[in-house]
Amino acid sequence: VELTLEGMDHVDEIVSTCFEYIEMLRQAGFQEFVYEELKNITEMQFRFVEPSSPESHVAQISLGMNNYPPEHCVAAEYLFFERDPQMVAQCLEALRPTNMLVLHRAKELESLCDTAGTEYYKIRYGVRRLTEAQLQAYQPAPGRPLRKDLHLPEPNPFVATDFELKPLPDGAPEHPQMVYESPRGLLKLWFKQNIHHSKPKAVLKWNFISRVAYATPRQRLLNRLYVLMVKEALNNLTYHAEVAQLDFELTPSVEGVRVTVKGFNDKLGVLTKHVLRRMLTTIPDEGLFNRLREQVRRLIGNMFKDQAYKLALDQSATISTVTRWGDQDL
Repeated sequence: VELTLEGMDHVDEIVSTCFEYIEMLRQAGFQEFVYEELKNITEMQFRFVEPSSPESHVAQISLGMNNYPPEHCVAAEYLFFERDPQMVAQCLEALRPTNMLVLHRAKELESLCDTAGTEYYKIRYGVRRLTEAQLQAYQPAPGRPLRKDLHLPEPNPFVATDFELKPLPDGAPEHPQMVYESPRGLLKLWFKQNIHHSKPKAVLKWNFISRVAYATPRQRLLNRLYVLMVKEALNNLTYHAEVAQLDFELTPSVEGVRVTVKGFNDKLGVLTKHVLRRMLTTIPDEGLFNRLREQVRRLIGNMFKDQAYKLALDQSATISTVTRWGDQDL
């Protein structure tokens, strides 16, 4: 769990919420739709796994033979071989505060680090036992109603089911071709079908151009904050998309905003519509804006503590580009 500055003051509440969610899973019991969804996703991952080098593949199989029967050592890391609700219940039962190790890393805890670091890393740390009061607070009381905002996820809308390859036309071009241009030239669409890798995957790249996005240091900073706000609004989709082997990225650029969406072609359009809709409808509240502004301020401050060669590369780009605002300008 990545904490904000405010979250640093609510660590116990956050840990307690995690165990309350585990208790909700425990009470809900084995969910058939979750099992089937994960089973289908792992089969999809195994079917279209990216090839590795021979030496890496042999090393992976060798390690797998220590844990799995020989006939399963290739696929055991991916596929579900048994449906075992009792084992799931046993695992959930073991997730108790008394079996827990909490790792809390933050610069603000430096005064509590009273143990010398290792010989090589010199990082100090501290070890504390959880108090009895903390353990009791973390464990939901029997019979106490759970929070209503803790619930099972909805079925994943991004899991691909159609893996049919699109037919490759005769004389397919080697390079992207423009297939559409709007009357005023505001929209141009380029397309290239992959002729080398026979996989039902696609990559969509959008380049939104705005003259004001990089006009001044202030505009560059606002553009950066806008992208962070859209990403924040998309957080509820990120987990489902990653599980379904889809990925999206929003990046502020000199021209405006670049959007990349990639993964299995079947549901790529569904995710793309969600991303573009959020870009049009995101309206930040003051609390979110202030939190992200503080996050950016800290990142810019830490940038000047980076390694010298990275700072030199950034400054070289700033000096040699006609219009480029470096972090020092923000």
